[in-house]
Amino acid sequence: MSLIILVFIAIFTMPHESRAQWDARSIALGNALLQLPGKVLVGPQNPAGLAWLRSAEGVLSIMPAPYGVPILRRFGASVGIPLSVLTSSISITGMGGELARRFEVRGSVGFLTTENMGFGASLIAEQWTFARYGSRRTLCVDVGAMMRTEELSIGARSLLRAVEPRGSGLLESMTLGAAVHPSGRITLLAEAEQADLFPLGLRYGVIYCPVEPLALYTGWSEVPDLLSGGVSVTFEGWEVIYGGQWHAELGWFHAVGIARRIKE
Repeated sequence: MSLIILVFIAIFTMPHESRAQWDARSIALGNALLQLPGKVLVGPQNPAGLAWLRSAEGVLSIMPAPYGVPILRRFGASVGIPLSVLTSSISITGMGGELARRFEVRGSVGFLTTENMGFGASLIAEQWTFARYGSRRTLCVDVGAMMRTEELSIGARSLLRAVEPRGSGLLESMTLGAAVHPSGRITLLAEAEQADLFPLGLRYGVIYCPVEPLALYTGWSEVPDLLSGGVSVTFEGWEVIYGGQWHAELGWFHAVGIARRIKE
């Protein structure tokens, strides 16, 4: 019984399942990754940021036992491909074991209207399966916009509940964020999210690149209270990423990922 209680505490204190982060880089930054254009992530991001992806990229991420509970293990993979007028990506994620399982497929597109302005959208199909209690299916639409310069990125993202039999309304969440680049080595991120039935959530992150193949990450968030950190190393188009996150009530969990970018 204590394991069941712990599982559901973990589920309901993390973001809503259609916004839950699965990517090691996101975990390392306290989930404050809305305003990093040109990256493919495992799971949710601002789809408008895909508009700046200039080469094909694939990402794989694994969380073996969040909070020390193997039944909460998560995995995911995502692939992004730039096309002639837009960039498309597909992401597949899964979580859980015998007690409860979650599976999601997310298709996204992003495109530029000007050199500094991008828009995007995602269609998200998700299914929860609970032992002895059946399944729950959800269909959501994610839309986003982003403005980008060399020093600053500003964006917004709205998650809309397209099909939710027991839902309370159409809007699932609204997120506003910004990324500032005070130098070529440092990126500062901040975002605020107002989700249906949740208090306002604030997230912050810092990326520091002391030397070219190495990046250091830290982040923190409120609602829930999380403290994060991580590191990534790149070599000849490959990137290995580690992210760790401390939950105020449940303790540590860890994520590892690998990314492959094919140059133009």
